[in-house]
Amino acid sequence: MNKFLILFIVLFFFSIQVGKSISIGISPPSIDLGELKRGEVKEFSFDLLTSYTENVLIYVQVEKAPRDIIARYTDILDEISEEDASSWIKIDTNPITLQLVNETLQTRKVVLKITIPQDAEPGYHFLKIIPKPIVTKEVSSQVGGIAVSITSIILKFRVEGNVEQKGKILDTVVTYENGRANFETYFLNQGNVTLEIKAIFMVEGENQSLTVHSPYTLVQPNKVAKLSTSSILKTGIYNLTTSVYWLSGNTSKFQTVEVKETKKEIVFIPKIDYLPLIILIIIIIISYLIGKYV
Repeated sequence: MNKFLILFIVLFFFSIQVGKSISIGISPPSIDLGELKRGEVKEFSFDLLTSYTENVLIYVQVEKAPRDIIARYTDILDEISEEDASSWIKIDTNPITLQLVNETLQTRKVVLKITIPQDAEPGYHFLKIIPKPIVTKEVSSQVGGIAVSITSIILKFRVEGNVEQKGKILDTVVTYENGRANFETYFLNQGNVTLEIKAIFMVEGENQSLTVHSPYTLVQPNKVAKLSTSSILKTGIYNLTTSVYWLSGNTSKFQTVEVKETKKEIVFIPKIDYLPLIILIIIIIISYLIGKYV
């Protein structure tokens, strides 16, 4: 029995060490830099809080904040630019080694800088900052390494200037092949900020009705974006409503379309017999050589 008891204790201790993890908190979870001017350089910081006493090596990843987070700011949706501003944050040394700043609170400060380019779009911008810590010293009794759990930070700031979000659908084209309808719509961004858009195609007819969505895509000011998707559909005449949505608005276009099998054009390439041409070239070369050396 003693052997089984010892084995149980060893396995229990091993499972605790393998499953050991370090939690690292962030303060504050979001940062608002206010309004910034083009060409301005702004420094900001956040703290990492952990009970781990050794130095922490941290890799900082910056990316555009996801749409679901941006959409929470319902009071300013019509003042948001969705251009990717992640490259505006420059990190000289990445990863960064962080030492304890406050031994009592066990905090480590991360300091970053953002530079607003001269061609930055006006309006609110949102970035997601993801600190990825790597513990530099392993616990000696641990077998499976140290798992670190951490959350991200949302950075919010506004670039000076008025925002205009608007656009129009230029055209919608429907083609049909092998029982599937392919929907393509072309959207012109007429505003002065980048928009993340998607298209919804509502098809209504005697044979069938359906609604299909395109994936989201980004479109810059004064640029045209193609939004497309496909679905199984019977041939026939349909009423088609194409709607393009962005954060604060949408636009629609109605049309009647006939969905029918697309005819494939067969291009015949004439067969060329190159042998007479080759013989003629050889005769010309021989005649030239005879006339030159004889």
